Amino acid sequence: MNEFKLLDVVNPKVDLPGDGIKSDQIGNIVEDFEEGSFLVEFADDAGRTLAMLDLKADDMDFARACESALGKDWLRPEEDEAWKDL
Repeated sequence: MNEFKLLDVVNPKVDLPGDGIKSDQIGNIVEDFEEGSFLVEFADDAGRTLAMLDLKADDMDFARACESALGKDWLRPEEDEAWKDL
């Protein structure tokens, strides 16, 4: 089981169309509720909050940072070779 904690950078495993969030959007855990539930804030590039969602640990993945020509970007674990052996 993943051990998420406050301020971890995560993304949902599936699109959440009712909330306007796609599976490739990243968010930050801003509250850790009991029993594997977390408040995740999703924001736009300007830092404006798009959604604050209560997500279960099973509904999200860790996002990973990487450097690209455009600066820092984020990779989902399945896109990152370093995660394949974990």
